[in-house]
Amino acid sequence: MHYIYISGAISELLSDALSWSVAGNKFSINMARALDELSCGNLSFVSTAALPDSIDQSSLEIWKGKPLLIAKRGKHFLLSELKLRASIKKILRKIRLSNPEEDVAVIIENSPFAVATAAASLKRRLNLRLYSITIDTPFTRAFNDKGLLGKINKLLFKSGIKAMQKFDGLISFTENVKKDLQIDIPFCQFAIGCNEEDIAGCKPNITSERTAVYAGTLIYYNGIKELIEAYALLGDEYKLDIYGYGPLEDFVKEAVKKHSNISFCGRFSPCDTMGILSKYNLLINPRILDSSIENFTFPSKLIDYILAGKNVLSSEFKTLPKEYKDFIYTIDNVDPHLISGAIIQIFADDVSAREARAEAAIEYIKENQTYKKQSESIIRFINQ
Repeated sequence: MHYIYISGAISELLSDALSWSVAGNKFSINMARALDELSCGNLSFVSTAALPDSIDQSSLEIWKGKPLLIAKRGKHFLLSELKLRASIKKILRKIRLSNPEEDVAVIIENSPFAVATAAASLKRRLNLRLYSITIDTPFTRAFNDKGLLGKINKLLFKSGIKAMQKFDGLISFTENVKKDLQIDIPFCQFAIGCNEEDIAGCKPNITSERTAVYAGTLIYYNGIKELIEAYALLGDEYKLDIYGYGPLEDFVKEAVKKHSNISFCGRFSPCDTMGILSKYNLLINPRILDSSIENFTFPSKLIDYILAGKNVLSSEFKTLPKEYKDFIYTIDNVDPHLISGAIIQIFADDVSAREARAEAAIEYIKENQTYKKQSESIIRFINQ
């Protein structure tokens, strides 16, 4: 079996240099790399990223030794989609011709219009097996369906979903996604993972200091406003540092001027993640509970939080495995009073009990959520 993995990811070094989102890239690279290792290097990685013209695309790598194939786009919205569709078809034909005797499975992240329709149109002719890893909600406020551009956006989205009806399978966090997207194809459940080498040496390290951190995208559905309101209710002995960037960055900068127990620390490099998280005793993920978001997402930072060996406070979103309630602290909504009350209770617990929770969390990830284990599940699904 030859695998073709299509996403918007680029290498971590290039992403860092361009100041692009890190979380999505990290998932794509780690998942594809695990599939590549399990298939003995029999995987092609295709990116739909719209790279600046200044980037030489002739010899890019997604990771060391693995070529990064770029599907080219046009410069304007509709032309960009049409050119991307033609580029994907050209790449799929080329890879198929290079692997004439093998079965070919195409794994597409989130199946956007240009990619999904291009693959579906070639499915029978090239004898392709098509799968969607659906990990991002299409229903956030960023999904604009207002005005002429909005109508076009909505039409493209519906066309991409319609193309998925021809796919051989859907891979996501919960089967509820099938209902939300109104598609009926075979389903495989999976989870965000981590690399096995990232777990080595992880151990709990908790003190009595009331320090907490949020590190991630500063966007409404991550509960940033509610978290700040919660800390406004707490005294100066409870400290919160916020790292990240996004649409609410200016809001955060203004808020910290009003509250002496909250600091904004800006962006951070992916290679500094564990060093930053290790400085705090509580790591907070106040994801808003909304079915249009919950069914499609699992915050990858939650895994980083757990592997840092610290206590984690998270909203109890639908894709959170039930086992997590045994070792992280959860809240059933992101009301600021509920968040602040939970923070007070956590820091009131005995340090040794909190360390035991952190240790159990690390062990669970080690046994259940490595990318290797998740990829093995996906390969079994594809080959069934």
